Formats: sequence, structure tokens, C-alpha cells
Amino acid sequence: MDRIMRKTIAGTLALLLTAAAVLSGCSRKQKTPAPDTQVNTSPEEGAVVLEPAIPAVGIGRVMPAVVVKKNRTICIDPGHGFYDNGTGENSYFPEGVYEKHVNFAIATYLNQDLIDRGFDTIMMHNGVDRPEYDWDMNEIFNPNERIAFINAQEVDYVVSIHVNAAPNPDACGVRIFYQDNNYKWNDWAKPAAEAIKEAIDDTVEITAPTTADDPSTMANSDFAIPRETHAASSLIEVGFCTNVVDAANLVNEEWQKSIANGIAEGIERFFDNLENP
Repeated sequence: MDRIMRKTIAGTLALLLTAAAVLSGCSRKQKTPAPDTQVNTSPEEGAVVLEPAIPAVGIGRVMPAVVVKKNRTICIDPGHGFYDNGTGENSYFPEGVYEKHVNFAIATYLNQDLIDRGFDTIMMHNGVDRPEYDWDMNEIFNPNERIAFINAQEVDYVVSIHVNAAPNPDACGVRIFYQDNNYKWNDWAKPAAEAIKEAIDDTVEITAPTTADDPSTMANSDFAIPRETHAASSLIEVGFCTNVVDAANLVNEEWQKSIANGIAEGIERFFDNLENP
């Protein structure tokens, strides 16, 4: 009986030693390589090679991912519209003409010009149907509703078209407002605005040199679309309805086409520069 017991114990020990050796071997195969160990991730083996991430610019800037150039999709916002006339009172516009009419005309020309240049476009509204994001159903498409619409779209850049007004009748020219902040997917706001500014000065007959400003440092300024949109954006005041020459230009069809062309030219220059820096 003792001999049988000794054989059983010996056999059990042998099995345990064999199992330990096997488990030890598996453990060694599954160890994570040391930090300086080179792992073969060549394309021939089907590995995906990614470019290194580029940190976002600016203190406290948070970026959801490495930003890559997308599909050149532009959202065009004709400011005001429907029951919201915009500016036009005490202006040099003909009777019955308001900012909303000028904005929509220029936005329509801009939309077609960008399409002709190969861009995809999204118009904020068509001037007739109540926009989907008119939550209070009052046919006044306020900034919060517009921002919600824009941020729900897959767009790369936003242009909001407006007309300016001022107590000083000598105030004139085109003004472009942009803003970089933590809401943005990318840092395109300033360079895109500057490209549009240069293109307008190069191609459009205007009453004063175009300006491009960040309104975040301006007193009493509230430019919601440049500030709140996730995509880089600009709000373009295409002229002053309180200036005689600007007002005449703003209601002139050929000039409307020319300013739309200048804006489209600037957008195209900016995107071309992204592809060929």
C-alpha cells in the first residue's frame, strides 16, 4: 500500500512540474515588450501608420482629435430673414429694401460661386421656409438657433453675411469678424478671414480697405456665430447701408456678384493653401 501511495504522489508531482513549465512559457510569450524594443509595424503587415499628433495652440486649448482637412464643405448664413428685417431704417436703401434682402442675394451668389469652384455648400435657410431649428416657431432665426443648426452639420467653414450701419455716414467698407477659442475644431478662423480680406481688396471695388478683426477685445461687441460655432467661421459685414456709396453698391446686382466672388476667391485661396502650403 505504501509503495502504491509513493507512486501516486510521484506521478502527481511530475504533472504539476510539467504544468508549471507550460504556464511559465505562456507567461513569457505574453509579456509586454520593453520600452526600447522595436515592434515591426510595417505597412506590408497591414499596420496603419499614423502621423504624430500636433498639440493644439493656446493655453488651455482642448482639441478632440488631430485635425485633418475635410471635404471643403461651407455653410452660408444669410443674416436675418423672414420676419427679421435686420437693418434698413434710416439707411440709404430704397424704400422697402432691408438688410435681409441684401444678405440673401449675396449669400445666393456666394453659394453658386463656391459650387462652381468645387465646394460643397449648405445654406442656412432658403428665405421662404421656416428653418428646422426655429424652435420657438416665430420665424425669427436667432443666433442660438443658427448656431445649433451650424454645429449639427458636417462643415469645415462658416460664412455669415450681414450689412453694417453706423451713426457716422462716412463709415464705409467691408468688415470681417472672426474669433479663435476653445469651441473651434481648428485654428483656421484668423488665416481664413485674412485670406478673404486680401481677396476682396484684390478683386472688388470697395469704398475703403477691408478690415479683419477679432471682436473679443472690442467693447460692447456680441458676435455669437464667430464665437460659438465649432467650425471656424467669419461674420462679414459687406458694407454700410448708412453710407451713400456703400448703400448704392449693396443693392446693385453686379456689385453683389462681385463681393460674393471676392469672398469665394478668399475661401478658395485659403483651402488651396491648406493643400499646398
